[in-house]
Amino acid sequence: GAVDPLARLNRAVGARVESVSNQRFARAENLVSPHEPVFDPGLFGRQGKVMDSWESVRHNPLGRDTLVLQLAAPAAIDLVTVSTRFHLGNQAQAIEVEGWNDEVKAWQSIAPRMALQGHAMHAVRAASGAKVFGRVRVAMFPDGGVTRLGLFGADLPEADRARLLAEIGRAHV
Repeated sequence: GAVDPLARLNRAVGARVESVSNQRFARAENLVSPHEPVFDPGLFGRQGKVMDSWESVRHNPLGRDTLVLQLAAPAAIDLVTVSTRFHLGNQAQAIEVEGWNDEVKAWQSIAPRMALQGHAMHAVRAASGAKVFGRVRVAMFPDGGVTRLGLFGADLPEADRARLLAEIGRAHV
């Protein structure tokens, strides 16, 4: 796909996957791609439909799948976006994002658990204040697919911030 116009401001882009609990249907690295997602209805692999997202197997007995990212550079996060583009019915039901706080040696909420709609954009103002994080943990409940993750700081232009927040829950067209 084309390069996302906000990729240079997205702190998730360039992150390294440290660990992932399940990526049976689609690779976790797709979540932090600088490119717009693409969908080819005729593309199938040995695991089934090929998706440009992070997608785990269904019927997760653990109740959630997790992904830990090492950001390219530590950052304060003001806004979190989650896309479920091309996932309609097979999207994760909910997601939460946490950052590792080195001072207290614990995970701290960046974006509390939020419900996800299929084939839509979701955005939430970060709950973490000005705290800086170098590692981020994403949990999706209970399983399913998430297309892209956006982690934006104070340098996100206000017009883009307003547009992202206005798109909450709107279906992709």
